[in-house]
Amino acid sequence: MEAIYRDYHPKGVKFFYIYKTLAHPGNNGYVSPFDHEERLRHVTEIKEKLGSDIPWLCDNMSNDFKHAMGNAPNSEFIIDPKGKIVRSRSWCSPSELREDLAELVGEVKPETAEAQVGMSPLDPPKTAATGIVPRLKLEGRMTALEVVSRQNGGEPFFAKLRVEADESLLKQGDGQLYLGLFLDPLYEVHWNNHVGAPEVEITVRQTEVTPDRLRGPAVEEPSDADPREFLVAVKNGQPGETIFDITVKYVACDDKETFCKPVTQEYQVKLARDADGGSRRDAMPRSPNGRRARQPQMQDLNLQRARTMFHRMDMNRDGVIQKQEARGPLQWADLDEDGEVTREEWREFMRRR
Repeated sequence: MEAIYRDYHPKGVKFFYIYKTLAHPGNNGYVSPFDHEERLRHVTEIKEKLGSDIPWLCDNMSNDFKHAMGNAPNSEFIIDPKGKIVRSRSWCSPSELREDLAELVGEVKPETAEAQVGMSPLDPPKTAATGIVPRLKLEGRMTALEVVSRQNGGEPFFAKLRVEADESLLKQGDGQLYLGLFLDPLYEVHWNNHVGAPEVEITVRQTEVTPDRLRGPAVEEPSDADPREFLVAVKNGQPGETIFDITVKYVACDDKETFCKPVTQEYQVKLARDADGGSRRDAMPRSPNGRRARQPQMQDLNLQRARTMFHRMDMNRDGVIQKQEARGPLQWADLDEDGEVTREEWREFMRRR
């Protein structure tokens, strides 16, 4: 992308990277920001670490740009001087972008090669020791829930709470609730295991949560930066309505040893899917080759959903979804942009997701 920028920026083509919500919180150690200032700090770090020449824009905390442009996590758009979208992709493709610009603006010869750009690789943020506290192993798919309000008494959210629900809880109101406390590397803090483990208290009316008081594990190492994770059972929840009041208490100690102070933070979490919450890749098991592997039951479930949705949209049962039949994500599944979605395109689209 940076090589294309070097070729076409002099021709008057304006390039922008857009910071949206994190599609996979936890990648490279970064967790989802809680306010706009933290998003801007992410932008500053990525510019410095990648050495990017392309300007960055930052979506607001309501994610208005993401929603307006189709919610895809890695989309790409070419907009003409009159504001018309002349090319769009749900998944960014620099090679196709270069072809588009050659057609719309004109070819550039010789092309700048990637090796000529000389960008530095992205290094994960420095943190205290990790790999000390075993990660919680989850069975099945967990979905991020919507946080409707937060209070922090003026302190930064040194540790950020992420709440997820399994499919049963999200749909029937009975199931498992995941809570993870993730240290934000922006603040360069760690757990001080000599002053007590983090505590979590869950309060909710007309709903049973077991247990409703949680305490992190006792750790022999004096400090670490591993997440503190919990799993609780919920009964009689009302999907879309139940509100969990969650209080978190912990001691935040910075890596430079300039402060170590107790922090109390409160959350309200709604039993509803957060469409902008992304998915944690660290929640997926690894295959023998070290890559993230999808759990078999998740593969079967996604395949079943894909078949069901395709069949529902293929109203004339000809095995192809025409443009006028497409709805929702199927509008993005026309990979060859010929106005139709074949079963092969739909399977490939679901595989990429």
